[in-house]
Amino acid sequence: MHFVNTDTKEILNFANLKLAHPKTSFPKGGPSDDWLADEGYAILKKDNEPKPGPEQAVEQTGIKKVNGEWQRTYQVTDIVYTKDQLSVYTELTYKPMLEVPITLHGLTIVPDDKTLNRLNNKIQAMRIRDVANETATWIGPEGAVDLTAAQLEDFGVAADEQWQPLFAVLPTIFGGIATGAITTKADIDAALGAV
Repeated sequence: MHFVNTDTKEILNFANLKLAHPKTSFPKGGPSDDWLADEGYAILKKDNEPKPGPEQAVEQTGIKKVNGEWQRTYQVTDIVYTKDQLSVYTELTYKPMLEVPITLHGLTIVPDDKTLNRLNNKIQAMRIRDVANETATWIGPEGAVDLTAAQLEDFGVAADEQWQPLFAVLPTIFGGIATGAITTKADIDAALGAV
């Protein structure tokens, strides 16, 4: 239970009220309404704090008397992100989108930088040797699979096709952050959701 000093508008819990009145013996259930009124206090009505949206914050703005009861007042405001916060959120959101698994030729790979570098190295080594019908063994979750250079290149092409729509929208997102046209995580999610 909380109380309000009706003159100063200070909010106190029961322990603080007892500290403010050390010579007063309060009953177990707390002070009576008459005692509170005589001492300039009132019971603060249980909070009816508003529920903010996903990109909103609730701030207590004060207290006021409504219909004879004291209650807290609140303001719901939109969260204002810095450009750096929005840029970091974009990076953290789109990077996992790059690593959607690709399945080709009986093999599934996750096209992260490390895997694509391994693919590229195998393709380059096979091209240098230029041996007809040469295969390279790729060890993945499915086990060892022998693939030709062309099959290995198919993964690079598939990764590129998977990434291009994303790479096409990223300059718009980062540009929008820089100019102030994109100001919320929802704006970023909407732009990435269109990919």
